Amino acid sequence: MIKAIEQYTLKPVLKGKVIEAQYDNEQVVNGYTGNPLIEALSKIMDEDELGLLRTIRHGYVARNPLQGESAQKYHVRFENRVCVNKKWDHVEVIQSTAAGYYIIDVSGQGKSPDVDLNLLLYPQVIHHTCYNKQPLIMAQLVWLKLNCPVDGSIKGLCINFFQAVDALLGTTYFKKLVTRGSIVDALIHQMARVATTHCLGALVIDDIQNLSQAKSSSSEKMLIFFKQLNKTIGVPIVLMDPNGEN
Repeated sequence: MIKAIEQYTLKPVLKGKVIEAQYDNEQVVNGYTGNPLIEALSKIMDEDELGLLRTIRHGYVARNPLQGESAQKYHVRFENRVCVNKKWDHVEVIQSTAAGYYIIDVSGQGKSPDVDLNLLLYPQVIHHTCYNKQPLIMAQLVWLKLNCPVDGSIKGLCINFFQAVDALLGTTYFKKLVTRGSIVDALIHQMARVATTHCLGALVIDDIQNLSQAKSSSSEKMLIFFKQLNKTIGVPIVLMDPNGEN
């Protein structure tokens, strides 16, 4: 590994079940019917189901892979956002049904293990091959949990993201996309593309307190990045701070 990225060694990735898609066409919520990303998930649980799990389903409503035109719009809008409007100022994007959350994890209260246990209630990777007798070749990444880099950098987060996806799906994004001269804007764009390609249902970032230890400009840009990833390609973002206080 090149020296420039040695500092971003990936911590062990939380791994869940890998399954072949089986579809439940009898959805309680009408808006969920006809969406293979939702129908392949576990059945809706009772009222005690963690809000993070509910928002995975809700976030998929506007991301039906059978609507190819919609998926293409996600790519185009994010590319314009990063590569043209480099100032990260506000622009209108397509309507997203994803919700973003910020979880303050009080030390000793065990919220991080609780989140892990609830994530594990859902499969992590779902392999699709056919839906309603139509080909649908896709590896759906339902959820991914990462640690915020110690230096609070977006580049480090992108690198961790590619490494984690490769570890879970057997892909080679890190090798193909990360080089000595990789620039942040390019990595952000590719991260968004990978998240869209594999229909990422939720991105959980732990150790978000590392942002407070980073340079203020880096911290601000990281938070804006989370917001835009959430709003632009429809991925719910959960930020966890183990050192937080109520």
